[in-house]
Amino acid sequence: MKKKIWFILPLVILLIAVFVAPIVQKKDSCQKNVVTKHTASAKQLVTTRKKAKSAKLKHADPTAHWTSLTSPVKIPILMYHSISDKPGNSLCIPPEQFANQIKWLKQNHYYMLTPTQAYLVLKTNKVPSKKIVWVTLDDGYLNNYTAVYPVIKQLNAKVTINMITGFSQNQGMLTLQDLKTMKKSGLVTISSHTVHHEELNTLTAEQQKQELVASKAWLDRNLKQNTNMICYPVGRYNDATAILASQAGYKLGLTTTPGFASASQGLFALHRLRVTPGMSNYSFSHLVSTY
Repeated sequence: MKKKIWFILPLVILLIAVFVAPIVQKKDSCQKNVVTKHTASAKQLVTTRKKAKSAKLKHADPTAHWTSLTSPVKIPILMYHSISDKPGNSLCIPPEQFANQIKWLKQNHYYMLTPTQAYLVLKTNKVPSKKIVWVTLDDGYLNNYTAVYPVIKQLNAKVTINMITGFSQNQGMLTLQDLKTMKKSGLVTISSHTVHHEELNTLTAEQQKQELVASKAWLDRNLKQNTNMICYPVGRYNDATAILASQAGYKLGLTTTPGFASASQGLFALHRLRVTPGMSNYSFSHLVSTY
């Protein structure tokens, strides 16, 4: 009987080992998977936190990676109006000329500013690139949509259109839908050129206030934005204009005084460079870089 038991016992132990081993192995495998998953989750959490921190820093200071200048910054602000073939009108630039000039700016590595970026450049004396330019178009002609918009989409260029808000239903002018379409592209900023295009220096303080406030309110409401730049009609303004513009919520004011814009002029009296019909690329390059 004892001999029989000693013979059966090893078989029982062997059978137990056969059944238990896979269970133990499966348990170890599960534990390893759990550890791996926890490690992956931890790494993902760290990556997510780093991205969030980076985005937060970028949002907090958009000039963080800009270059500080030792001398006062100067911005070439280009002034266009109608982009059309109309001989004899100094405010009309042929579409081909406009396209060539935007191509020239892109080929020569000019960084095209928005009004907000221009404000930051002037306030901080820092620049996002060695070469900067701010392209503006006054009044809000329909050809800014038909002739300008296709060019800047093709070249990924940025421009600012200064809209006379009271003219949005006039023939030959941009409609509200045109403005919305262009703004949605991220390539066009819409700023104020007042409501009725009256020369501000001929108006009373109350009339100026109405023009400044109502045009900004129209743009802010219809385009869901905070309009921060006013372009004075015909470049005319007086001592009260800057105060009223600031009170209305603007941060910048553009004139037609020729020259590069600088902080020393005052943020509500910035100079611009007028582009004229028939200007060659050589003359244009001279205007932008050596005024």
